[in-house]
Amino acid sequence: CCLEWDESCKSPTGRLIMAAFYVSADKAYAVALFGAPYEESAWSVSFDDGDTWNQLSLANTYIDFLSDVAVSPDCNKTMLVSVNLEHGRGCDSVWLKAKTLPEAPEYSGQWLRTWCGQLTGVYPYGPHGLLRLAPEETTGDTVYLVDRGTSTIYWNELETLACWKKRSATSIVNNIVD
Repeated sequence: CCLEWDESCKSPTGRLIMAAFYVSADKAYAVALFGAPYEESAWSVSFDDGDTWNQLSLANTYIDFLSDVAVSPDCNKTMLVSVNLEHGRGCDSVWLKAKTLPEAPEYSGQWLRTWCGQLTGVYPYGPHGLLRLAPEETTGDTVYLVDRGTSTIYWNELETLACWKKRSATSIVNNIVD
């Protein structure tokens, strides 16, 4: 009767009401509205027919502090981790800003939220995300996010724009040596 929907590997952020619309064959926008207090609204974009979504706006985003930053060796990309302690609902984030973004030139020079989740590590000042780039690369395409104080490691092979993969280390990670 009807085709089944495929679940996206990285969904748009936001909690309640959502509307999505396509502007080209593979590019779509979605808007999601908040529900309870301190939940987020978001304006997101997909460049791959709705499989991965990245947030374009800081709508109702609470940021208590930035826990780490990484800059690509060619200095084109800056990525950072923001942590939400007080009003947290799983909204710790990784952000990307690229001087030139070949996948979406219209967003060159703009911040995009490319990961949203809850860092659970217990560290003296609360959860911390550590960002590291693959040392053998010169472009900063492969990015690692470590949930400091846990064994959880996320990585992304498309400068944070693609779906994040998750692994567990054999022990708790508190530091990474470059």
